[in-house]
Amino acid sequence: KSCAVCGLSSEGTADEATFFSGNALDHDWGAWMPNGDGTHTRTCTVDGCSAGTQTEDCIDANKDHKCDICDYIINECADDNKDHKCDYCGKKLTEHSGGKATCKDKAKCEFCGESYGELNANNHSDLKHFPAVAATKTAEGNIEYWYCSGCKKYYKDATATQEIKQADTVTAKLPGDTVKPGADKSPQTGDNSNLLLWIALLFISGGAAIGTTVVSRKKKYNR
Repeated sequence: KSCAVCGLSSEGTADEATFFSGNALDHDWGAWMPNGDGTHTRTCTVDGCSAGTQTEDCIDANKDHKCDICDYIINECADDNKDHKCDYCGKKLTEHSGGKATCKDKAKCEFCGESYGELNANNHSDLKHFPAVAATKTAEGNIEYWYCSGCKKYYKDATATQEIKQADTVTAKLPGDTVKPGADKSPQTGDNSNLLLWIALLFISGGAAIGTTVVSRKKKYNR
């Protein structure tokens, strides 16, 4: 049989033997050397061996980016799908970074676009100012305050450090008139019984005056 590597046979030579594989011609292989194209080659070091060259593809069974045989660097880590891991070996390459968290939304990674981390309660997403409104007899008013629609909280100051309740922003209506509609609005100055007494006295006085006048006229006519 011939050599499975070089195809030569030892038949009829001093090294004649029966074999199925191996170095029939006693090849003495050198180290595998990378070719820079994903292959490697080794050469027989026996003098006069003209067929002792072997080339194979590089292999990387453990996915460490190096050929398991010749240590040739097959490729470098890459993250084309932007998941922060190497597309080839799965090694974690980077952490989420960039973006700013608010009271409503987490920070958004500038590399992959995903949200990460925690909310920032001190960075308000939509803080609006509401000026003070005076209350009237018919409508409530409000103090000056700030409201964030992101976290749905009320604040007493523009820096949003003094949180208050919604009810704290409301001022009550002004007090209205206490007299009922249709009632006499003239002020009461005394007891009604005294008023009736004075009216009665006026009637009595008037009656007396009328009586005196009648008597005087009768006397005049009788003369």
